[in-house]
Amino acid sequence: MLGKNGKQMKKHLVWINILLFVALSVGAYYSPTTFWQPLLINMATTFFAICLGLVVINIYLEKAQRKGAIRSLLHLCNNAIANFHNTFLDLIWTKFGKNEFGDLRNAYMKAGGDPKTLPPETREKLYLLATTKQNELSILIQSLEESLAEVTRLVGWDLDADLLSECLKARTAIRHFREVKLDGSDKAKEDISEHLIDIDCFSQYARDKLLELAGIKQEG
Repeated sequence: MLGKNGKQMKKHLVWINILLFVALSVGAYYSPTTFWQPLLINMATTFFAICLGLVVINIYLEKAQRKGAIRSLLHLCNNAIANFHNTFLDLIWTKFGKNEFGDLRNAYMKAGGDPKTLPPETREKLYLLATTKQNELSILIQSLEESLAEVTRLVGWDLDADLLSECLKARTAIRHFREVKLDGSDKAKEDISEHLIDIDCFSQYARDKLLELAGIKQEG
């Protein structure tokens, strides 16, 4: 991305050309319709064309550089997001059918992420998954959290607020997941179910947003 000095210089060039265009246009309006008026009109037109060119070219360059930066961010975090998502689904599908869990997750998200919408047996299965595959999930979640933290640092509010929001939501879900006391209580099962699904959903939303910003179409 361009530095602040480069962007400031471009703005100055655009404004200088605008001011010259206006000044020459006014001068042409009040000049005699002989030698000076056509000359001033031509000069004003030239500076207007330069100004327009600067704006158009720089908009194109900004978009190209922005897409390049976003693709780098996607490359940075894609593996961690994909590894967690794919492993999570593989483990889930050993306890649920593909369509069954998809329907449960959709109902959960439509309910605003309320874990109480999940049947007790679903929460039980998700809790057993988290406890029996704790080491495997911990490694994947640690890698995911590190990647999302890096993206959060690099994105900033000026790149895309929605992307930053999804990354922060996923990181918050990770933090809450780690804080759950695995004591086998109904509360623990409820919290584990909520945070596991949130980690997967929000990290996927972040990846989808990166793909969209990078201009990459998803297959399927």
